Amino acid sequence: MHYIFFIDGSSYKPMYEAMLRDVINMEDVSIVCDKRVRNRMKWLLLKRKAQFITKGYLDILGYEENCLFTEIKKQCELGKQVVVCFFNGALHHNEYLAGTLIRYKKKFHNLRYVLYYTDIINSAVSKNAYYLQKKNIFDYVYTVDEADSVRNSMILWPTLYSVEPDYYKCHLNQDIYFCGVSKGRGKLLIECLKEARYCGVDVAMDIICYDDADDYLEYTDYIDIRTPDKYLSYPEVLRRELSAKCILEIVQKGQVALTLRPYEAVAYNKKLLTNNKTILNFKYYNPKYMRYFEKVEDIDWNWVKCDDGVDYNYQGDFSPRYLLADIEKNLSKK
Repeated sequence: MHYIFFIDGSSYKPMYEAMLRDVINMEDVSIVCDKRVRNRMKWLLLKRKAQFITKGYLDILGYEENCLFTEIKKQCELGKQVVVCFFNGALHHNEYLAGTLIRYKKKFHNLRYVLYYTDIINSAVSKNAYYLQKKNIFDYVYTVDEADSVRNSMILWPTLYSVEPDYYKCHLNQDIYFCGVSKGRGKLLIECLKEARYCGVDVAMDIICYDDADDYLEYTDYIDIRTPDKYLSYPEVLRRELSAKCILEIVQKGQVALTLRPYEAVAYNKKLLTNNKTILNFKYYNPKYMRYFEKVEDIDWNWVKCDDGVDYNYQGDFSPRYLLADIEKNLSKK
């Protein structure tokens, strides 16, 4: 069996590679990154109204053969059973018509599809994935969101994450670090910064701003204000996180699913301070190393500064190797 991971070719590519590092060099695994195809016919046919009218019968007009098709063809012609693992984000970066993926399966009878949601179904980044799911394109569908798994009969699975041993060598430079987009979080971020500094906490933040950069100008000693085109690469974000005693996570109002931050904290034995209440149900939640807060006044800044050792006794549970084993087990039942 050969697995093809179809990943996002945007600035998120290094993040996907970090998640999959445990399997990237395996002989029976390929990583494919499609370029975004500017196909006007495909774009028109993907519109909901067009799909309602055509019922998919005109999908052939938007058919495409690209990097994914080339790798599928190569592996299938070697006589292998091929499983393509799609991330919902990759299907947002380069959208597919159902007819295209169906045609691939007709060409190669030893081909199977699996979808893995790293985001909730109702997010914009899941739109193409959900459209394909409703067309019954996938043999199995996994999700990190428990509510989505129940509502849509999907397999609940933890976020994939791989440990890179070299990152353990990062030296501590500050007490706490935050990196993220400011939208909907600006007021809370500034409150945290002010209170942290008042309590003698060494804090650093990288904040991506759209139209609110002026709100942070007086705090540039502690905040690096970034524009959307100046994103830090994921490896650099991780290095900065691991150079702090504690990772600060501030999610937008209504966020339920866990982000990568708890997985990073567990994998690299870092403290985590978060306003995402879901952390309380996380398998590795331990109040010695993870703290949830609703208001800034709830935060124990002495805990943040404390340099006690952190050990979650992580056993590699998030490795993508376990996902591949589960896919193989499920396909063997068919």
